[in-house]
Amino acid sequence: LILSDLALIKKTDRNRSFVYVADARTGAPINGANVVLKETYYEDGQKASVAQGKSDDAGFFEKKLARGKDVYSSNIAAFAWVGNRYAMTGQGGNYWYG
Repeated sequence: LILSDLALIKKTDRNRSFVYVADARTGAPINGANVVLKETYYEDGQKASVAQGKSDDAGFFEKKLARGKDVYSSNIAAFAWVGNRYAMTGQGGNYWYG
């Protein structure tokens, strides 16, 4: 359980996943938050891909997803922090097959 005033909203579509990092009280974007997006997918076995960086002026950070003929079920988990403020999401995603 994490009680924090840092909020993290995740959106995933067919080709990318992005997060919005914000102040949970005001909704204002947080610039410069540390962000990690971990994608797990199946391509000839279970694989993972990680993108790490900082949120931009608008509070966003993006990762392009693994794509290909035999890539299935992208699941994304996100984690963000600024100082001692933390936020995370569950792992969920597209579930695109074929």
